[in-house]
Amino acid sequence: MEREYLPPCWVDEDRINYLFSAFRKDRASNQQDWDTKLTFWVNCIEQYCKHCKTVVIDSSQISRQFERNGVVPMGMDTVLKEMYCSKKLVLQSDFVNSIEGSWLGWSANMFIGKPARWAYNSLVTGSEKIPPGSYIHQGVLEDMADKVLSRFCSPSSPSDSSINRVIEQNDFESSILDICGDDTTRHLVLLKLRKMKKVEVATLEDGCKVVKYASSKTATVIPLSEKEIGVFRLQKTIAALEEQLTKLSTEITDHQQQARLHIRKGLKTSAKNSLRKKKLSEQKLERTERTLNTLQNLLEKIQAANTDRMIIEAYKAGSSALRGSLKENNLTPETVDDALSEVQEVMEMCNEINDTIVQGNKGLDDTMNLDLDIDETTLEAELNALVNLPAVADVVKQEREEPDDLLVDLPAVPTAKPEMSPEPQKKMVTS
Repeated sequence: MEREYLPPCWVDEDRINYLFSAFRKDRASNQQDWDTKLTFWVNCIEQYCKHCKTVVIDSSQISRQFERNGVVPMGMDTVLKEMYCSKKLVLQSDFVNSIEGSWLGWSANMFIGKPARWAYNSLVTGSEKIPPGSYIHQGVLEDMADKVLSRFCSPSSPSDSSINRVIEQNDFESSILDICGDDTTRHLVLLKLRKMKKVEVATLEDGCKVVKYASSKTATVIPLSEKEIGVFRLQKTIAALEEQLTKLSTEITDHQQQARLHIRKGLKTSAKNSLRKKKLSEQKLERTERTLNTLQNLLEKIQAANTDRMIIEAYKAGSSALRGSLKENNLTPETVDDALSEVQEVMEMCNEINDTIVQGNKGLDDTMNLDLDIDETTLEAELNALVNLPAVADVVKQEREEPDDLLVDLPAVPTAKPEMSPEPQKKMVTS
């Protein structure tokens, strides 16, 4: 079987021989060598868990998953011990007891049982191996739990908008088969989500185990209520009736075909019995459809009631936010009226100031005219004289049209082109 979780250097003989060798007893003697090997094998174990979609590691079998040419890594016990001490690995029984067991039992196991097992193992075997058993890779477990949460509790998930976030445990575990590769891993992921308070597991009166998951709008899951249990049972009944309708439709078709077959064989009595069974199935089908329609209408009304409740809550939230905004900004009819009154008073004051300035300027003009003792009649006559003067452009035009006295006696400008006289021919001088 192809082991895709193996690193690319797996074909490098020298490199693998070095990595398969045992760890030095004293890490301080060559810290880089120690850390290089440890990091390599820690990554290999993590990739193995992710590839196999499991979080469980058997301390006695994990070395076999990295066997090469009949040889297994010699330092795997050291790797597991370091991962255990750094909390990357936790004993499966300890993890389960911390959630499912009682507080007293878990405390006794953590503070008495586990140290006793570790001391016994160290004293009896004289080694530093971790206690044998199944361990959980906590990093991979957290990754799987996050993926499950994204599937059920993210805002884009169809499950998040469901009117009832309650599902049967078997259906819940079946929906995460692509994330968790085995039953033990699925159970441990569910326990992890319970520990994170993202899901709640409950057993109903009929023995049915259900899982309620949190909404994306809430940090933790809300305890299961009687209303949610009622809606879950209603949905379960609807699903059962739909399955029964499919079965009855198949029975009706089978009885019809059997009746035709008996007719062809001449068995009228058998054909009549098949038709009677067909009629009974049709009656059951009709009753089942009526019941199913009633339950579906009831479920739709419950969903509509939840929608109406959400709308009312949105109205209340919007009203409260608007009221808070008005209060924060001190916006009331009285404050607005006071502000408008102040604006009106300021505008009236501005108008009065402008009127005062105009009157003051007029008074100043009159005072200055009196001080200069200027005759207004004389000013008007001078102004009229300036108005009656010809425009500057007309004066310039008139000056251009009148000929200059200096140019009157000059001859007219010729219009014909002057003719050129031919050049005299040069004579050749001979010697």
